[in-house]
Amino acid sequence: MKIKKYLLYVIGLGLLGASMAGCGKVQNNLSQLQNTYFEVVDKDMNNNKVNSKELVSNLKELKFEKIKGASVLVDSQDENGNTQKSYNTSNYSFKNDNEVFEVSYIDKNNKEENLDKIDSVSYILNKENADDIYLNVYYANSGDEAGTLNIGVYPESVEEQKKLVNIINGKKEISDIYEVYYKIAQSIEDDSKMSLSDIENILEGKKLKKSDDYSDENTDLSLYLYSKDGLNMNIVYNEKEGKCQDILLEDNESYEVSLCYYKDGDSGIQLWKKNSSLKEQGKIVSKLVRQRGI
Repeated sequence: MKIKKYLLYVIGLGLLGASMAGCGKVQNNLSQLQNTYFEVVDKDMNNNKVNSKELVSNLKELKFEKIKGASVLVDSQDENGNTQKSYNTSNYSFKNDNEVFEVSYIDKNNKEENLDKIDSVSYILNKENADDIYLNVYYANSGDEAGTLNIGVYPESVEEQKKLVNIINGKKEISDIYEVYYKIAQSIEDDSKMSLSDIENILEGKKLKKSDDYSDENTDLSLYLYSKDGLNMNIVYNEKEGKCQDILLEDNESYEVSLCYYKDGDSGIQLWKKNSSLKEQGKIVSKLVRQRGI
């Protein structure tokens, strides 16, 4: 088993006007595209349709592109047992400088010009003067009342990653395993040695569990596991060099922030959080935007 490599994939000027009346309150410090994201999601969660023709009309000043989506398989069940059905998506993408707003509609016949069943909505803020993602805000219509809401952020360093966790959590007390994560991640960033006994000392004598089913082309690498407070920490360790190579701190039980630092590979430093509500997601985005001065 290889350690999971997490990357939050998601594949206008002015609010949506009178057609969006009745949507949830917007945040004063958010851009118009950011507010549009929350308005559209709020409408969809409350079973109010936002059709594609209306969307294009209200965001007509923005750069627009319609992209054919991939076929999606959905599990369904009838009186004869489990079956599978598939559907296509059409992605309506709007861009303004380093912002991208996208609504993915379910497109059953791939010919309709006026779609109204939303599959997902996303807002992406790229880093300045680059195509690399800084912030990714995402909603998927999962069929239940809350839907699926996630935020992903791609910082440049452990220091920035720690700052973002503090911004998101505010004054909320969090597990001390985050501090353990930061120390190990910093050793990866500094390319410095850290023995397994050093890590166990940071864990106040708690022992790491070595995984028996981890495999990698580099036979010097091993996977060590530790869990606390509903958080699972996975450490890929180079036995020969005495260094940590990758670390993942993942929340599996609640709505805590998950983190990873991978030495090699694109987007190796990440932070992501599942949101309990659209209101919570909006507050977090507002905090992140405010601290970045955008």
